[in-house]
Amino acid sequence: MERLKKFYLGSWDFTETYEKTTFSPQGGSDTGVYTSELGPGGNSIVNRFHSHGAVGDFEGLLVMTWDAKENAYKSYVFGNEFRGCIVQTGQFEGDVLRFSSEFSAEGMKLKLRNVTRVSGPGKIASEEYITAEGSPETLLVRLEAKKRP
Repeated sequence: MERLKKFYLGSWDFTETYEKTTFSPQGGSDTGVYTSELGPGGNSIVNRFHSHGAVGDFEGLLVMTWDAKENAYKSYVFGNEFRGCIVQTGQFEGDVLRFSSEFSAEGMKLKLRNVTRVSGPGKIASEEYITAEGSPETLLVRLEAKKRP
């Protein structure tokens, strides 16, 4: 959990840049704020986020924790654009945190892969890739965040 704390704790301003895909045909960018704090007992990180702009108005909650049985990080993503929860499994690979998930939406089987890294002092960058029904993986969104003082 210490590595996750170093990555996420605090308040952040961010920009999301969406590629032109079937999920966002026009592409575009949104801006937002997210706040990450420790969950109960310091055993999780709770991240609340909100963004708005050309692509839409998104609000969500992300809870990350360590799962000793799986020897992996787990994240649980809740958002205003979908019902239920997206469950992701992750690991650090060197200095990069990678999460992946599989789920069904609108009758399609989707896979997501998220890659996050520190991009400079007080900055992180994240890319999320998607594949639907076995199609080639494509970049869905790029996020750049700067920690507030």
